Amino acid sequence: MLQFKIVDISRKNHSKLEEKIESELISGSITNCIKNIDDNIDRLIDKITEMQNEVNSLGSTLSVLENAINSIAAAIEKLTN
Repeated sequence: MLQFKIVDISRKNHSKLEEKIESELISGSITNCIKNIDDNIDRLIDKITEMQNEVNSLGSTLSVLENAINSIAAAIEKLTN
């Protein structure tokens, strides 16, 4: 009888361990996914800023100032996403 209780406790502990490992894997995967999404958004913001700065450079005498403002706005956007 004692042997059965030990086996039963061991099974319960193993089941709890499996649930914990599965939960940690899911949590880690979600964290990695969010980080990857954030990195991709930052890259998109950088590319949009680069292209807007190119357009600004083509048409205006104040393009240097416009580009600086555009770059600052993009940096702020990246910090807040």
